[in-house]
Amino acid sequence: NENPAATHRRWDRTLGGLELDTVEGIAVDAEGNVHVTGYIQGEVDLGGGPRRSAGGRDLFVASYGPDGAHRWDRVLGGVQDDGGLDVAVDGEGGVVVVGYFQGSLDLGGGIRRAESLDGFVVSFGPDGSYRWDRAFGGDGVDVAEAVAVDPSGNVAITGHFVGSVNLGDGARYAAGSSDLFVASYG
Repeated sequence: NENPAATHRRWDRTLGGLELDTVEGIAVDAEGNVHVTGYIQGEVDLGGGPRRSAGGRDLFVASYGPDGAHRWDRVLGGVQDDGGLDVAVDGEGGVVVVGYFQGSLDLGGGIRRAESLDGFVVSFGPDGSYRWDRAFGGDGVDVAEAVAVDPSGNVAITGHFVGSVNLGDGARYAAGSSDLFVASYG
């Protein structure tokens, strides 16, 4: 039995520039707004005018209305590679993004510095305004790969790490070559 609502295209957008650009995560809020994250390289128009990466790949998050109209976007990054890997929305329409960064990155709350490849979680309000962020890392590769938000607004993240990782309560050490982590912030 075919769902007629799923067969009618409501809107579409193409995004990108001359270099490597990708969407890694997508979430839809209760109002029908669509939020995407990933990375861009070079110059890209996400709908609000040209944006340029600071160097290498840069994290982006963009929001579009139920009709596909551009609502807001943010491009964040340093001279090395940074990227968003997943996005979730909370009950107020806020947007939470997880991913990775190298070197230094300002997610809105000040400069974060990575020991190697480190992970992050950042929260934005429904209008794209910065709320809070956490960066975490250790002596190896640390990447936040997925995020979910519960009805109370608590944020859960998961990913993997090599060597050690500090998620906010001291160093944890991998039992093997690469281990996973799950953490919750509220």
